[in-house]
Amino acid sequence: MNKEQAWGHLYDTVFLPGLAERIEELDSFFREHRGELVDSFVDSFRKLCKMALEQQQNEGKGPIGFLHCSWLRTSILEERFVCVVEAYSARWYSDPVECMAFYDVSWAYQGFASLKGLLEQKRKLYIDMLHPPDVERMVLQYGEYIAPFIASLIRFALPDVIKLPDYQQLMKVDKLHIRAGEYFDFSEDIYVWHKEPQDAEAIRKLLTEEGNQACMYESFAGISLSSDQCRGRDFRYTDFSGSRLPNWRFEACVLAGTRWHGAMLEGADFSHSLLADADFRGANLQRAIFRGASGAGRKEPLSRVPGLLDVQFSGADLSGADFTDALLDNADFEGANLCDAVFLEKDKGRYKLSEQQIQSIRWMPSLEEIGHG
Repeated sequence: MNKEQAWGHLYDTVFLPGLAERIEELDSFFREHRGELVDSFVDSFRKLCKMALEQQQNEGKGPIGFLHCSWLRTSILEERFVCVVEAYSARWYSDPVECMAFYDVSWAYQGFASLKGLLEQKRKLYIDMLHPPDVERMVLQYGEYIAPFIASLIRFALPDVIKLPDYQQLMKVDKLHIRAGEYFDFSEDIYVWHKEPQDAEAIRKLLTEEGNQACMYESFAGISLSSDQCRGRDFRYTDFSGSRLPNWRFEACVLAGTRWHGAMLEGADFSHSLLADADFRGANLQRAIFRGASGAGRKEPLSRVPGLLDVQFSGADLSGADFTDALLDNADFEGANLCDAVFLEKDKGRYKLSEQQIQSIRWMPSLEEIGHG
């Protein structure tokens, strides 16, 4: 066995299984403490916006074009687990006025020290083939598997972030991006804000045009369109928050990670669509159709996204909505109006519902139950 073979053996037999255990533990921690984690991130973002606002008032900082949360790969080796949260003008990295705050992400690295210690212990069994730098090369990858947890948290925190007075008072360019990713490396849009209203009919064409199957990571927030259909399209991580799309048909679409906060979606049809991590908090979904929709996310040893945030219906109006044959395990219905919503009797134990919600739902027998009856 040469050095590279020894490294690969340690990686496959110790690092990957150990990492999978820690991802499982982090998944449980994330779900249990999500509210507290959101509060911590919002506080860091508040500090950044306050600093940027003061710089605009006193130091000539220009309108903000990018608010960027970055994780630092090199800080992993120092066991200094922070993200840099920065405010940039439209010039992005070329902005001459630095504006930076820090967000503590040690919660995401709780298992790091024990895994590194285990690797240090096991590498000595390879008799002078592997050394501390070889372990460092391995553990530098830890952040890649943690990053989706941080990005998911930021997505979930967005409604609280954009309501912050300091954020709202910032001077902004015509199109502002909130992004997350590795420092000076790959990053993705978490939120896009448009100063001017978008062309509604151009968006209609984009949503419905035949052959245009993918429309991912877009922002259609606040659009208002009369009913139409866009069957079988891929809209993952697209923002429809605050939109008016009554009676739209989103049948068999990929809607993972889509955002619909406060949208007006009366009679909209989401039948047989993939809704993992879709966020309908505060939306008007009266008579909406979710027949056969699925909230299933990824549950792989090293990957949990989409699926960390579950489907969110808290505070939504779902009166008269149809959930026949929907599989939305762990969906959050807290405070949702479920008066006359239709669910199958067999799903009574599938969701966490209040007694009032249970009483207000129309519980229907499944076809199998009718047949046996």
